[in-house]
This record gives sequence, C-alpha cells and structure tokens, in this order.
Amino acid sequence: MSTASILSSASSTATTSSSSVTSDSLNLDTNDFLKLLLTELQNQDPLDPTSTSDILTQVSEIKAIKSNDDLSNTLSSLKLQQQLYTGSSLLKSTITGTNNSGATVTGTVDSVKVSNSTVYACVGSESVSLANITNIQAAK
Repeated sequence: MSTASILSSASSTATTSSSSVTSDSLNLDTNDFLKLLLTELQNQDPLDPTSTSDILTQVSEIKAIKSNDDLSNTLSSLKLQQQLYTGSSLLKSTITGTNNSGATVTGTVDSVKVSNSTVYACVGSESVSLANITNIQAAK
C-alpha cells in the first residue's frame, strides 16, 4: 500500500485527531504515527502482508519521535529556567533597554516576570525582554 493511500485512509478514519494533515506540511506526533501504523495494518493486502522487520522499524521510529519530543520539551524548560535565573540576577541592577513598543527604558530592575515563554526585567511599570537589554550596571 502506498504512503499516499495510507495517509488518505488514516486522515479519513482519524477525525478526532487534534492535528490535521495538509499538503504543505506533515506535522505528525506519536498518536498520528500510531494511527498510520494501525491503518496500514488494517488495510494491508492479506496475500502480501507487511513484514515483521518493517513493523519493528516503524515502532522504533515511534519511540525515536517520542524521545525527541521529550528531549525538546526538557531543553525548552531548561532554557526558560536559565533565562529566569539570569533575569533574577538583574534584580536591583540598573538596566537600559527597549520595551515592546520600541521605547528606551532605563532604571532599576524591581521584579522579573515570564510571559509567553519570554523573561522580562521590570522597571516600574515597564517590561524589557532580556534580549532587548543593552546595558547593565550592577547593584551597588
């Protein structure tokens, strides 16, 4: 059975899937991959069944996808923790940087916040992303 017919069959049977298959990109997660494998097994030619080694290869690919997803999530979490640690080290320091509207902000960092996975140093009511800080004077 061709990959195109497997995808067509899987997308028609997996109507409850949260992700969609488009012609531009295939963003498949582990659940989508398992649905594809099950659809392939259900629709295989009984006279020419899928070999055991092909199935084991596909199961190994499922495990690799899951491992990569877990590693990516862990790295994202560690990156955010590192940025938060960096931001907290700026408390009571004087910074200069630009806020989201492009205005220059200078002042003493009185708090740090996280919004949409971005860490901001707060100077009064203004927030400056760590990436937009241009000058830091250590706390005295």
